Amino acid sequence: MKRPPYGSRPRLSREMAQLSWLASGLAQAGSRMERTYWHGRLQTLVEQLLTAKDDESLNVVLNRLSDSEPVGHDALMDTIESAVESTTTIIDGKPHDVLLIACPLLTWSRYAIPTPTLSAKDQRVLAELLLNTVLTRHARVVVLGMLVGPDQIPREFTQLAALTQNLTQALVNGKAAPLHTQAQEETNRFLSDTRYLIAATAVPKGDALFRWQEPRATGGNSQLNDRADITQLWASTCMPILEPMLAGCRVSAVLPDAFHAACAAADRASRPYSVQACINFLSESIDLPPEKQRAVIGPFHAQRLEEYRIALGPRNEDALYHGVVWPLLGIEDEQTDMVAEIEQVLRAAGVTDIVTHEHRFPMEFCEDCGGPMYANADGELAHLEMPESAAAQPSTLH
Repeated sequence: MKRPPYGSRPRLSREMAQLSWLASGLAQAGSRMERTYWHGRLQTLVEQLLTAKDDESLNVVLNRLSDSEPVGHDALMDTIESAVESTTTIIDGKPHDVLLIACPLLTWSRYAIPTPTLSAKDQRVLAELLLNTVLTRHARVVVLGMLVGPDQIPREFTQLAALTQNLTQALVNGKAAPLHTQAQEETNRFLSDTRYLIAATAVPKGDALFRWQEPRATGGNSQLNDRADITQLWASTCMPILEPMLAGCRVSAVLPDAFHAACAAADRASRPYSVQACINFLSESIDLPPEKQRAVIGPFHAQRLEEYRIALGPRNEDALYHGVVWPLLGIEDEQTDMVAEIEQVLRAAGVTDIVTHEHRFPMEFCEDCGGPMYANADGELAHLEMPESAAAQPSTLH
């Protein structure tokens, strides 16, 4: 690896210190006017680091703030995400705001969940559906030509910013957007996973992007501006197009939104969805209906509580057939009553035999297959083992 030029390290250190100082100032601001000042300077520096492809400085400061000043960490992360997923451009001689959006699809299947490419016709049809259901009528949109899995989304901030720029250029030129490098990666196989339709939308600078931003029309106009109604409309219109591409899968659509907001919503929605999928899978694949299943819930810790693992097996037996990892998200911690939510999801799905452990379990994984270990009813860590008739199926839902 080529060494950086001598003398570049002090400059980098100063930039990181400046980044930390600005993020802390924004987090501690006591007025809107002060927040505007800090945010403007922080955004400018973040954009400079993204242009320089300096992911290292951004990640180092985020890690330090995470330990020392969580509010500053969140302020910096929000600024980075905003800079990564949005930009401005000129279309037809007028300035436009551009936003990267994601349309998550929760899926589960007894077979491998595909990551299909989209034909030019499919891209045009889906773009038109977004305009007719989610986006404002004066928006422009271009759709990425693939339903990507989590492993096929750019991992670095600068890579995601590059995807936003590539889709923006496609909007300006009126051409299809090229697939990014990570789209060629293989995605891990889970029984339940998420696929993302990614797009970029542009509106004249300062105008509304989404229909829920618009005031409700009067005089009999049927336009929807409620998020729940828009979600239902989007799901009903996109499913006939997307379900055939995900053959053999059960699919549920999540409301399209700004990229990071949509991904966060998909992460939250995927937890109960995966539990339901796991219960359905055992019912359909080995004829073990919900009322004959037992769920064992265990909290798993590293330095802190990281996740709950839910193991499912036959009622009144020690065997564990399948498992779901329920990670903590955002501000959730040990004080969040997550167990009550998990139990509610299980009971709503028909599982009434529920064992909940309160003591801590270590974050252990199988040395052979790398899969997570789960707690059994006796409070011991055990491996998931499907019956031989269905042993070829993956045993963890994600």
